[in-house]
Amino acid sequence: MEGALRGFLLGKGVDDAEADGGWKKSDMVLLGKVSTALHLKKIDELEEVNRKRAMMSAIEDRALVLDADAEQAIEFRRSWIAQWSGNYGSFDDISEFSISLLGFAFDSALQYSIFSVSVGAIRGDLHWPLDVFGMVAVRDSVDRNRNLLFYRARNNYQTLTEKDHCLSLSGPSRAVVVSNPVSDPVMIEVELKVKGINESKDKDLSLLAVLLKFSDNEWGSSCQHIIYSVFTSKLSSLLFTFGGIALSVEATIFIRVLDGSWPHGFHGQFAAHTSSIDRERVILLDFGDNNVPVNGDGIMKLSRQVVSVEVNGKLIVSFKAWKDDGKEVVGKATLKPAKAGRSYRNLGFGSCIIEILVAWSLISPDPEPDY
Repeated sequence: MEGALRGFLLGKGVDDAEADGGWKKSDMVLLGKVSTALHLKKIDELEEVNRKRAMMSAIEDRALVLDADAEQAIEFRRSWIAQWSGNYGSFDDISEFSISLLGFAFDSALQYSIFSVSVGAIRGDLHWPLDVFGMVAVRDSVDRNRNLLFYRARNNYQTLTEKDHCLSLSGPSRAVVVSNPVSDPVMIEVELKVKGINESKDKDLSLLAVLLKFSDNEWGSSCQHIIYSVFTSKLSSLLFTFGGIALSVEATIFIRVLDGSWPHGFHGQFAAHTSSIDRERVILLDFGDNNVPVNGDGIMKLSRQVVSVEVNGKLIVSFKAWKDDGKEVVGKATLKPAKAGRSYRNLGFGSCIIEILVAWSLISPDPEPDY
């Protein structure tokens, strides 16, 4: 996300004619506040990293091998440390990345949009509902570190039911870049547990480290399609829904209430999708009728912010609002992508004026490692 913010600072406005709202006049101040919030979020994540390290060491110390997949995950940790730790730091480090303001060869790189991760069949002594915590991440060739999709501490678990079993994703924090999906595929890493009445009663849900592999003929320089990947282990199955987008740029989305307030009694959901893949949405924010998460400047605290967009396509940011009686209101803003800079659009809902800001940036598929 830092790359997109840098693009926001250095880039020239894409739709400056429509940027007469507060964002244009106070970009620097607001961006500083947003950056501070993101930094504090990362601090929280890093604090939990130490706990994860201890948990993983405990798994190895007691030789807990649930199945071949769990054993493979433990072996992946050992091999990653041997191969990459000298250049990219600790195995548990959260992704940092380089930004290319000069562009790169679009036809040699892909990006993945991650739409959803859901828990399917459960086995053993697991039963619905499940109070789930832990981590789901991806690793790509940009820096080999964890790009978190889902992260919950034990005291901040998510309850999954048989009818509602999708994880509430909070990432990725940057675009997932695929320099070569065959020779250098993305790695999916999962460490999920089910909370018990105390830590000794916690149960393992999934421990995986698997490659997202595809054959040569599944990819082309202009492919835009949906990928469904199921990973089955001894205790559960996980379904990942991806969008493969070639010739793409990264969009980091910010939303704020510019004027008025969200109408009382309405639930809300903000989402984003691209013009080439319109069947799936990246859910940016989902809130109840009395819980609109905004800070003092009216900036909404989005659950997710990053979307990959085809360079010759369009980004659609939409909302729907509804009451418990079923009444629904919808709205959307369409934005043309750029290699750098920022775009603005306004949306109206009753007396509430909502401003959409999108910071555009490129991700370098082959950055230099930090030695």
